Amino acid sequence: MILDYSRPRRGPTLGCCIRTLWSSNARVEFAQCASWAHAIVVLTSIATVAAILTASDSWLREAVVRGLAPKAVFAQWIFDEILTAGRSTGRFALQLIPIYFAVLAVTVYGIALLWARRAPHQNWTRCFAASSVGAVPVLWLFLLLQLECLSPLVNYDDLWHHHLNPLTNSVRFAVFVGCMGMVALWIFEAARLKDSVRYQR
Repeated sequence: MILDYSRPRRGPTLGCCIRTLWSSNARVEFAQCASWAHAIVVLTSIATVAAILTASDSWLREAVVRGLAPKAVFAQWIFDEILTAGRSTGRFALQLIPIYFAVLAVTVYGIALLWARRAPHQNWTRCFAASSVGAVPVLWLFLLLQLECLSPLVNYDDLWHHHLNPLTNSVRFAVFVGCMGMVALWIFEAARLKDSVRYQR
């Protein structure tokens, strides 16, 4: 991706920030023009979405099981759960947000600090922005792990073929292979972001 540097550099647009969820080019653009404040907003957004996905995991598993059960009054159950379980899920998510944010912020800050020190001519803000947007793929893993809610539906008779075994449970095995693929893509993405801000100040 080639950006036009003939104009004064401005911060990333809202559309660019949203596209960082799926667009590699948008992440490169963000890394090249974002400030440390933009990076903090990205980290906060990642922590918030990740906390919501984590808190709703058990609820989603129960919803899938009930939805596939014969003669289940799913509509009434989902309405009751939104009114009752939604509160506890929301409280749990609010407790997780500062924890996730702290872990992300410390990790990203450490990476940016080491990166800037190893490259003396590299701007720390660019390193911090690139490291922050480079953490966006964390959400891919959280989304993929939501498929794990289907694994209890694949039950077998003995322990070796139990639904907790990732080698014999088709759902867990698919999630495992998907996670490995996403980690590989994440490595290539990190290398691309590093090259994109190499000469940025």
